[in-house]
Amino acid sequence: MVWVLGGWAYNDLTLVFYQMAALYAFLTWAQKDERSWLVVSAIFCGLAAGCKYTALVCPLAIGLLVCWRLLRQRANWRRWLGTLALFGVVMFLVAVGILAIFLGLTFFDYLFR
Repeated sequence: MVWVLGGWAYNDLTLVFYQMAALYAFLTWAQKDERSWLVVSAIFCGLAAGCKYTALVCPLAIGLLVCWRLLRQRANWRRWLGTLALFGVVMFLVAVGILAIFLGLTFFDYLFR
């Protein structure tokens, strides 16, 4: 499949790379419990979501896995809120930034419309 899609200008291979990198970063975060790996996972989820709208399943799935991990740790509500907010905000900012770059939108376009 890589050989077939590699010669065409589709974004599917890029999307698969971003999603697999997000999953790898999540699994590393789940093992080492370092916030930097969760941020890396959120960045890759944001890149995937900015690449294709159907990739929004990836951040939702990883968000559910984050909830499952926190549930297994019996984390308090502050840890839940902080972890999910960190993941969600980073993912959202990266996705919106990528879409703004691809669509040619800037911050000033929103201010002066």
